[in-house]
Amino acid sequence: MDTVLGVSMAPTAVRMVLVEGENGNGATVDQDDFEVPEDDDAATVTAAGQVASAILGTRESAAEGGYQLASTGVTFTDPIEAAALRDALAAHKVENVMLVSAFLAAAALAQAVGTQTNCARTALLYVEPDAATLAVVDSADGSIVDIHREALPDDDEAAVAQLATMVSGAETLATHPDAVFVVGSGVDIPMIKPALEAATTLPLTAPEEPDTALARGAALASANAPLFTSSTAALAYAGQANEKLEAAQANLTAILKTEQAGLASIRGEIARSSMIASITGWKPRWPNMTAFSITSSGSSLASDSTISTASAVPATTRSSALTLISSIIGLSTYWPSI
Repeated sequence: MDTVLGVSMAPTAVRMVLVEGENGNGATVDQDDFEVPEDDDAATVTAAGQVASAILGTRESAAEGGYQLASTGVTFTDPIEAAALRDALAAHKVENVMLVSAFLAAAALAQAVGTQTNCARTALLYVEPDAATLAVVDSADGSIVDIHREALPDDDEAAVAQLATMVSGAETLATHPDAVFVVGSGVDIPMIKPALEAATTLPLTAPEEPDTALARGAALASANAPLFTSSTAALAYAGQANEKLEAAQANLTAILKTEQAGLASIRGEIARSSMIASITGWKPRWPNMTAFSITSSGSSLASDSTISTASAVPATTRSSALTLISSIIGLSTYWPSI
């Protein structure tokens, strides 16, 4: 029979759970945990070595019991722990282990719960001692949307009140989740669950075994690695694309504002020259003055007739910004109308 191993590396303990089923959604076969020494570099390396040894031992025990270990997932909260574990796994020659962050392990668990309860989308509240993350997980493909992360105050009552506000806000999300699922790391979820339930009209649940919840989530993530990885990668790609687009738009806006100010200055100079000419009869002479040349542009951001600038002002005051603006927004008039 196929089994899946999930491991959770928490700040104070390592928890392991072996579950039935190739997809990691079966009954618990066995579970174990051990304490982690005080937080320092040597302790981190020691804990990583213990986890690597425990994975090897579990594989051997599973084989002796007639089980085949299909996949292994390890969740972490500290990137330093993850790096140390990666080195330990390599040193012990342990392969086919998926490292996943605690939040994504919680998301994998939320997807499984949503599927079991026939919820199309589940709002996940992942709570840590100093921060909380609210997101919506699609049960069909595990995709994650509407991510909101907030720092929590040091005062316990204030922190619970803030968590209640976040849960209440899940009802107004554009993705319209059907329920709320709460998972914690280093937090007593059963103690705060009643306050969170009172803050929403949506069904709110939490893992029956909160201590091993993230370990089970890691098992689920590793068992469904192709689907889970692709949906998560798509989310990350979309987020990066949006960030790049917003940055480009902000840069373009800043450039346009600067160049509009430059054009206003040029218009002022022309107006003053015209006024002087009308009063004194003086005719200004602009060296190297030529008209704009109108050319066709293939740019999707330009109009059919896009003006590209030639030498429209003296060489000493010629602005490269006019070329930029004409190529971007398609100025449709020529100099006297600017």
